[in-house]
Amino acid sequence: MIRNVLTGVALAMIASGVYAATDYPSGYTKCVQNTGATCSMSGTHSVALGKSGSFVYATKTGNFACIGSAFPSNSYTESAWCSVGPS
Repeated sequence: MIRNVLTGVALAMIASGVYAATDYPSGYTKCVQNTGATCSMSGTHSVALGKSGSFVYATKTGNFACIGSAFPSNSYTESAWCSVGPS
């Protein structure tokens, strides 16, 4: 009985998005994928590259190409997203 209740609670949490992973950090706006496309922004911002809660960060000024080599400690050889954060 207790196991069924706990399973039901866990499923409800997953269905409601409580533990849903995103392709951008909280407070950031998803821009483009890491295929060399350009993220357009003005000013200097924190930017992130990553997926599913695992991100690397850099500080960029103006538009930038979303490629892994633009980020220190990049470990994304497969598809990931660049996101623009706060100034």
